[in-house]
Amino acid sequence: MFEYCRREQPSEVQTSCPRILLAGVSLFVTFIWGIMAFAQSPADYALFHKDASEVSVRFSEIVMNGGTDLLSTSAVRFGLVLTDPFGRGRLRGTLEYTLDWLPAIFLTKPTTVYGAGVAPIGFRWNFLGKPRLYPYGELVLGGVLSRSNIPPGNTLNINFTINSGLGLTVFAHGNQMLTAGLDYSHLSNAYLGANNPGLNGIAVIVEYHWLKPK
Repeated sequence: MFEYCRREQPSEVQTSCPRILLAGVSLFVTFIWGIMAFAQSPADYALFHKDASEVSVRFSEIVMNGGTDLLSTSAVRFGLVLTDPFGRGRLRGTLEYTLDWLPAIFLTKPTTVYGAGVAPIGFRWNFLGKPRLYPYGELVLGGVLSRSNIPPGNTLNINFTINSGLGLTVFAHGNQMLTAGLDYSHLSNAYLGANNPGLNGIAVIVEYHWLKPK
């Protein structure tokens, strides 16, 4: 490639040579940086230590009832690791408590409804078995208060939520990381109203974390 660029070429080819070299260097740097980003060992990962904590922002898109309902959420999460690693084999990991504040909840289909909520009961299992992927499983229980009833037909504007699922790390560097996951999501009024038209669906979750070691 270098020899090709040194030869006498038409002006258009000569102009493209620096771009080719720059693209090659950029790809090489990105590749090396990616290896370094995932080079942490389990001992270096903050959430594998008791009393480590984190703050994260979460965004989810939930397709419910076969696509007839679409719910979008944003959340701020606080997490605290409760245990040292325990368990055996691929299931070995740490237990983390999570608390979510959801300042923005939008039902955008079939109608537009705004709300907010909190999920004060959450537990996340940080798996040790695949240290470069940092997989996790979670169970989160919370509540939602909306300006109008969710779903339409509900007699209350208060609902309870259950989310459970799995995820993997997309990017990790230092004490920051980006994760993505899939959750089963349920929303209903727990029969506090005259009827209970619940919503069930799959949530696609993207979350960015700032980790604080012990």
